[in-house]
Amino acid sequence: MASTTIKEATNNKKMTSAIKDVEDFIQKMRNQDIMILYERARSISVDKDNKEPLSQALASSITSYEMLGKGAFVSEREDLANLCIGYINDAYTEGVIEENKEKLQREVEELQKQISKTATDYEVLFAENNELKREREAANERISMLTISVEHLTDENKELKKELSYYKQGLGSVRDNVGGSSSD
Repeated sequence: MASTTIKEATNNKKMTSAIKDVEDFIQKMRNQDIMILYERARSISVDKDNKEPLSQALASSITSYEMLGKGAFVSEREDLANLCIGYINDAYTEGVIEENKEKLQREVEELQKQISKTATDYEVLFAENNELKREREAANERISMLTISVEHLTDENKELKKELSYYKQGLGSVRDNVGGSSSD
């Protein structure tokens, strides 16, 4: 079993970083987050010894990287990623890569619409919440009044039962007296 040295671990981190940077760049191109000004890049040579236009060098290095695929050896991917990064850096330095301002503006406008809608939704929900609080307070007040009424009716009911009981007792003794006198 082979052990990984600190130098190899550091190189692996650099590899993943270079590969990740190229992958991120390719994704930005696909998402149209950036634009490559190929017309301007055609007039820029890679270097004095190599008259190949920067546009061609950048395009072919990215194409080669993508064609190599993720199944290739990491070292091969890293070599191509580093080559791509060199051309990407040159392109940024020469000003042939720009942020897609129109897309960014559309995204900003869409986010502003979402913020506005969220603010409106918040205001509506806040107003509805306040209305529900008022309704709850009114309901609580009605419940309180009903509770007082029920207590009052309960007390009144007790009084009426006492009176009824009193009258039943009085009626019972009158019946006894009336019944006793008629039998005489």
